[in-house]
Amino acid sequence: MDPVAIINRNPDIIIRNSVDGLAQGYQGWSKKKMAEQAQRVANRPGWNAIKAIKNKDVYVTNNFLYSAFGKQFGALLVAKSLYPDRFADIDMDTYFSRWLKLQGVPGVPASKYIYKLGEPT
Repeated sequence: MDPVAIINRNPDIIIRNSVDGLAQGYQGWSKKKMAEQAQRVANRPGWNAIKAIKNKDVYVTNNFLYSAFGKQFGALLVAKSLYPDRFADIDMDTYFSRWLKLQGVPGVPASKYIYKLGEPT
């Protein structure tokens, strides 16, 4: 998408579904790598005027959440991150961990797959 078009649209939220140079996979990435990617998004020329950047509503997610059946988990995790009060009764870590175990993969917290600009690493 054209960066100028994004500036002109002035989105409330920006979601980046990858980290430059890193392979996608169930193991996730370190919060540090995700934070660096979020900062690269925020540092793009002219983007400091975008609402999402000003309000630190920039999210980096791992593509693993959006593959196969994971799409449902990814959508729910993003919804819970954006509207925690509306999804307070959803325990993403439990659901996600169970899903991973069904695939023969060790369970890990869903929160490992999403980062919000400004969160501690």
